[in-house]
Amino acid sequence: MKNRRDVENSTARRRGRPPAFDRETVLSAARETFWAHGYEGASIADLTAAMGITPQSLYAAFNSKDDLYRAAMEQYRGLGSDTFSALGEPI
Repeated sequence: MKNRRDVENSTARRRGRPPAFDRETVLSAARETFWAHGYEGASIADLTAAMGITPQSLYAAFNSKDDLYRAAMEQYRGLGSDTFSALGEPI
């Protein structure tokens, strides 16, 4: 039988910081969502569902939908430069 202290400790542990997510993975999911729905059409609910994170995590990591969009576009631009680098082509 659990005593009150065990219950309080287990509750306190669940309130802690959630596991970290991979930034590149969530940006990739956001980029795909923006691609499919457009900026205006991609709701926070759509984005967080695709990214597998909560709205709180989205805002904590990216501050706003606008900043998330910019970060996703920066990642997209980076993908092109990696491709050209692999091919030995100038950008």
